[in-house]
Amino acid sequence: MKLTLDDIIDVHKKISKNVKWTETSYSSSISEKLGVNVFFKFENRQYTGAFKVRGSYSKLLSLSDHERSSGVVAMSAGNHAQGLAFISNKMDINSNIVMPEGTPFTKIRRTKNFGGNVIIKGSDLDESYQHVQDLIKDKGFIEVHPYNDLNVISGQGTISYEMLSDCNEIDVLLIPVGGGGLIAGCALAAKEMNKNIKIIGVESDLYPSLTNKMFNKKIKCKGSTLAEGIAVSKIGDIPFSIIQDFVDDVITVSDKSIERAIAMLAEHEKVVAEGAGATGLAALLQSTSTFKGKKVGVIICGGEY
Repeated sequence: MKLTLDDIIDVHKKISKNVKWTETSYSSSISEKLGVNVFFKFENRQYTGAFKVRGSYSKLLSLSDHERSSGVVAMSAGNHAQGLAFISNKMDINSNIVMPEGTPFTKIRRTKNFGGNVIIKGSDLDESYQHVQDLIKDKGFIEVHPYNDLNVISGQGTISYEMLSDCNEIDVLLIPVGGGGLIAGCALAAKEMNKNIKIIGVESDLYPSLTNKMFNKKIKCKGSTLAEGIAVSKIGDIPFSIIQDFVDDVITVSDKSIERAIAMLAEHEKVVAEGAGATGLAALLQSTSTFKGKKVGVIICGGEY
């Protein structure tokens, strides 16, 4: 299956019942401060506080009645868990979320409150993912991968479809990068809508997984970062097959820049973004001169709780 803009538009129509068309707005104060025309897409105002519900919904809609009745399973330490639990509950599908030991209690509680069956297993996401595979074998659950799935990617692409529908004059779009699902879907939709737009991925300098893949580098991915939501060591093969055709560049940002971005969003936009959600603005703060005079779209992909 080859993903197209028409597929993404079709998914957007189907998910509109339970997914917000979130606001895209021009930030006059931050634009004036940086000398860059900044447009924010506020996905932190989504029902679950992050964009992940889009991809989960798209995946669930693609399942047969038999697959839905089997229940679904995923590994996640946060936003994917909540998004999948929320939309599974809406569709009366049994959702099982494997979360690693040490996952913050607030994320466990919110996932349960959205209707998910939380299973704590594994010291990290890799071990949690192994347990997901065991559950698929033992229980017959259907996997909803957080990024390595075309249906999930098509759901995430609805973000830039909305953004460019609201504001079609953006020159550059800055998109956070973890496993690659968000940037793959958004890059494809944006480029198909405006062939002149430049797509730049933004990742934590401690987890330069896309940088490694795009530029054939071998920088180690490790350490604790404010952008824990995109602290992924390896880009998914499926999203990368799209990324290599539609993404122009990728840059990394420091935790110091992310911290500044979080503070600026709170001061100027009255928004509390999570670290991963603030990386686009962090890139603007870190490399302001690169974007001087341009119209730059920034996806605030998640809020903090």
